[in-house]
Amino acid sequence: MVFADKRPVVLVVEDELLLRINAVEMISEAGFDVVEVGNSDEAISILEDRPDIHIVFTDIHMPGSMDGLKLARFVRDRWLPIKLIKKSLFSRVSPTPSRTPLILRQKRQRKRLSQNRSSLTKNSWRSLPH
Repeated sequence: MVFADKRPVVLVVEDELLLRINAVEMISEAGFDVVEVGNSDEAISILEDRPDIHIVFTDIHMPGSMDGLKLARFVRDRWLPIKLIKKSLFSRVSPTPSRTPLILRQKRQRKRLSQNRSSLTKNSWRSLPH
């Protein structure tokens, strides 16, 4: 499969429907294609089937077999090139060991996604200040 001419693809993992709709809109407006799911199990299934996923944008607090932090660790260990963006409306989160994902607070997400689109799709990892 060749995906070279497509926009970078972001997988949005959010269990709250209204927040997921908002995230999809925000990420699309920042110039990405979006795939959306409601839990970690669905996210893993998509990642297994879609080699074109560049970024996983996940909520931290989710019900189910894995919360967003466990999902991020799983993705980091299994799909090395995929970038991680973990978000939470409620608390600050310490970075994941070894490769620091981008952690965004809700009110600053739109601006930072747009400003950092090129760095998110490169192979380097970085963290932005909260």
